[in-house]
Amino acid sequence: MHLSVSSILISLLVTTMLVGVLQLFIVRTRAYGVFRIDFIGGFALVVILRMLLPCEYIDTYTISSHKILPAIYGFLAHTRWTMGGVKVTWFIMLGVIWLIGAVIALTRLTWQAYHLDKTLGSLPRINAADLELAGPVQIPPRVKLYRINGVTSPFVSGLRHPKLILPSIAIEPTTLTYIMRHEVQHIKNRDVLVKYLISLLVCVYWWFPPMYIFRRQANMIIEMRVDNQIVQRAGKDDYYGYTQSLVTVTKQIQNAAKSPIAPALSAALLPQFTMFEQPTLTHRIKFLLTGRKVKRTNRFVLAMVVILPLIVTSIIFEPDSINPAAAKGTFEINPKKDKIIEYRGKYYIWAEGKNQGWIKNPHVGILKKLPIEKH
Repeated sequence: MHLSVSSILISLLVTTMLVGVLQLFIVRTRAYGVFRIDFIGGFALVVILRMLLPCEYIDTYTISSHKILPAIYGFLAHTRWTMGGVKVTWFIMLGVIWLIGAVIALTRLTWQAYHLDKTLGSLPRINAADLELAGPVQIPPRVKLYRINGVTSPFVSGLRHPKLILPSIAIEPTTLTYIMRHEVQHIKNRDVLVKYLISLLVCVYWWFPPMYIFRRQANMIIEMRVDNQIVQRAGKDDYYGYTQSLVTVTKQIQNAAKSPIAPALSAALLPQFTMFEQPTLTHRIKFLLTGRKVKRTNRFVLAMVVILPLIVTSIIFEPDSINPAAAKGTFEINPKKDKIIEYRGKYYIWAEGKNQGWIKNPHVGILKKLPIEKH
């Protein structure tokens, strides 16, 4: 693997295209019957891997750019001023700005994670035995349950010590059972880790708008995946019962007395929220209902997920220009203007209006394209 400016640029371009395609998969209801969550999740994984490792690989094919990229690179590599003997270019200035922004974003994310864990640890604990459930829910012993005052959806938090947070609203047993199964599945999937990984990428690429779109898409995909896992072995009644529970708990949250959580805590909760907003809920329900009989993606379509990483890393554009110092003493052959002169059994190249010297074989490479004149 080799990291370069060109590999980063091509990664950003590929990611932009993939995020655009991914958005079509999510918002197009017709796509739900063809592209199931295994394919959509794999597609999102390609984006994550590409942004984690924006490098050139063994299978990368390089295409030379003779005009556009050399002009861009020449401008960015031009020395703007000198500081302490160090030549400062636009490359250096942009790199410093990128680094400072990333450090600030990573510091903020670290503070939010610490503040979140500390604040949630002070919430009132709930005993799993005290919950009124309509069916069995296998809650791992390491998971701690808490109740939060404020209008928020149920969610999970914590990387090493999982916490399951429920809002302070009355939820009927059947709906609460589905909610608990949903949140426990998040913990089993290690979705909090995935969300933090994506938040980390957003911090690194803080100036790249498609990453913010992708974070929203990834949160949606995570919810769809859990929904699919909960209902994939369910009967018809449970299938529609679970779908109805999503609507029920959303209405309860929306109709609950407004008791907002602390602003600082609210900001810290963003990477962990289980999303129950109306637009998100609409897509999740449509995905469930459309895919009632289509639980897996066609194998041929799924194979594209395996091929895609090879395709998106196989081509890269690099600037290709001639260094004047290295070109000194050389000349360029033009088959339309130049020629070869045969004189007394020897061959001479006539280029740029003068004799450039003799050659041994005029029938190789570009030389065979030149006309031969006998003298």
